[in-house]
Amino acid sequence: MTSARVLIREDITAEQLVDHITGDKNYAQSITVLNKIDLVDEKFLKNVMTKIKSEVVPVSADSGINVDLLKEKIYEKLDFIRIYMRPKGGETDFKEPLIIRRNSTIEDVCNKLAPKHEKRISLWISLGQERQVCRSEG
Repeated sequence: MTSARVLIREDITAEQLVDHITGDKNYAQSITVLNKIDLVDEKFLKNVMTKIKSEVVPVSADSGINVDLLKEKIYEKLDFIRIYMRPKGGETDFKEPLIIRRNSTIEDVCNKLAPKHEKRISLWISLGQERQVCRSEG
């Protein structure tokens, strides 16, 4: 390639562009977490957050401030989804969902479940209007 038009939809440095083109380095997505926010005033916190050029999640692990927000951000960055399952004839388990990556297949889900179940399992996943079924012998 001798020339190209490049459209970049985020703030990167020239060094990051060269690294990506040459394949030398990969830049992973990140979340900057500011902990112990309960020990500083809001003015200090805002000042620090304006100086950081990435996504910032201010938390206080001790006080529980924004801990759930941090969990959700981690889920988003890792591209996880939750599948709430219901045993045949039972209630849906909203406390302990199956956690998988967004682009997982029905087969991936069954492979994750099959080692835990000795009996035959049936798994239904609702995808909008469409339903798919997976049956596995254990």
